[in-house]
This record gives sequence, structure tokens and C-alpha cells, in this order.
Amino acid sequence: MVAELLFLAVASQCDLQHQVAERLHALRPSAAAPVHVELHDGLLRVELGGRSRTVPSSGSCEDDAAVAAVIAATWLVPVPAPVPAPVAKKPAPVVEVASAPVEAEAPLDEAQPLVSSETAPAPAPAPAPAPASEPASLSAVVLPLPGPLPRGGAGVALSLTAIASANVSAQVAATMRLGVDVGRTWGLLAELDLASERGLPAGAGEIRWWRPALSVGPRVRFERGAWFVEPSLSLTAGLLVLRGVNTPGAANAVGGTAGACAAARAGRSLTTHLSAFASLGGCAWPLSSTLVVTGLWSGRVPWAEASLGAGVSWSVQ
Repeated sequence: MVAELLFLAVASQCDLQHQVAERLHALRPSAAAPVHVELHDGLLRVELGGRSRTVPSSGSCEDDAAVAAVIAATWLVPVPAPVPAPVAKKPAPVVEVASAPVEAEAPLDEAQPLVSSETAPAPAPAPAPAPASEPASLSAVVLPLPGPLPRGGAGVALSLTAIASANVSAQVAATMRLGVDVGRTWGLLAELDLASERGLPAGAGEIRWWRPALSVGPRVRFERGAWFVEPSLSLTAGLLVLRGVNTPGAANAVGGTAGACAAARAGRSLTTHLSAFASLGGCAWPLSSTLVVTGLWSGRVPWAEASLGAGVSWSVQ
């Protein structure tokens, strides 16, 4: 505390002693040694603990107080233990220059005044060399490659799909489905189902039947990171094509049919545009499932079937 410091005041034109006390307390709060400040004939003299220093007065009370406080605070800094100088491998050459002798710099506790009333100011010591910095280490920076982007969100995306699957009913038929998907989170899906022919016995021969169909309906997309699930519903219209094999007479016929389908896809976006998925679905054909070839054959094709497949999708964002 400032009250704990013992100061010997000397009269002057300003309360110099009090200002020095305040500034010294701000610089060294734990200082307790008495300090003496005297302003005489344009010179400012600071005394502390047997040390003294005289510097020219700036003519400003505040500036003189700041200078005196810094000088006193410098004397109150503990002197560190001397560090032994490194042993030089080769002594540097000594160049003698004819000049006035320069006194060796005194240690901190015996430091001379910044500006003495009797001697010229001593030259400032040369700055210490900066410590050598360690060589910078090189490190590789690995930038992550751009991952697949989700397709959900605003706007419109167009996707082309191809699915290889098997239609399962009373018989199994290999199927290729080609589709167009328009939309992002919500979309419209159209697929062309091109299942292979299947056969039904007809006396000594066989009736081969084929049911290509076009399905159109809504779908919704749920995403979690690069993974997605897409359930869909659709209405389906198709052709039922009959072809007799080893049957007497002509056994060829073509008719229309209609139904409804439900399916779900689950897969992963591999890149921004390419996705792979598995598909599971089923269709019901309540119309035209019973067929008659007049005078030759009558029968019923499966009215319901399931499909299981895998496919890829190429999306234009």
C-alpha cells in the first residue's frame, strides 16, 4: 500500500513526491524502501537505498514523476544470478581504436545516472542477438476428398435408374426395370418393367405369356448421411401378350391389364451423382388375370407377384 511506504518530501512547485509515490506503487506494489526525489536547477535527482541518479527535468511535473518512478522501480528489481558466458572456440579479434576510454558498464545495482550533471551520457548497449529459431518442420496437410452429397433439399433433381430383379409368383422371371425419377425429398417415379416370358401348360403344348408394364407414382426420400431409403407407390398399366408353342391352330393374343405396386429402395450415395441400392416390392393385377383362347385354351396368369433386385441410379443435381 502507498500508506506503508516512507517518503521524504521535498518542496517543489508541484506535488512531485506524491505523484512519484502513486506511480511507484502502480509499478511495484510491494515496494517498501524510502525514496527521495529532489528538483533543483532544472535537474531531477532520485535517491533510494544508497543509490542516486540525476537526470534533466522535462519541465512537466507528470513527466518528471513518471521518470523518477521508473528509475526507483528499476532499482527494486531483484538482480538475477549471473549466467556463465559460453566458451568460445576461437576468440574474436580485438581491434583497437584510438578514442577516449569508455568505462565498463556497471551492474544493475551500481548503475550510473541516465544523464549525469558531471559526465556525458553513456552510449546505449548493443541489443542482444535474437535467439536462433528452430528450423520450421514440414508437415503434410491432408485435405478430405469431397464425399457424396445428399440429394434431399429444395429444387429439382433428375435421376435415371436401372434395376435387375426377379419377379416371383408361381414362376420366377428375370426382369429389367428402367426408370426416371424427378424430385429431391419428394419426387415422381416412372418405371418400365420388362420381365421375361413365362409359360403355362396348354394340352400338349404351352402358352407363353409376357406382361410388360409402365408404373407411375410418388416416392419420398429419407436420408442419413450418404445412406437413404425411398418408399414408393404407383399405378401400373401393361400389356398381356400370349404366344402358343406346340398348340394346334393360332394361339396368339394381346390384351390390356392394370394394377398397383408398392416398393422400397435402400442404398447409399457413392458419389455426387452415382448411387447403388437394393429394391423390394410387389404388384397386384386384379384385371384380366383369366385368359381364354377360343377353342384352344383357357387359364389364369398370376395376379400378384413380388420382386427383389439391385440397381444403380445416376442423378443430375
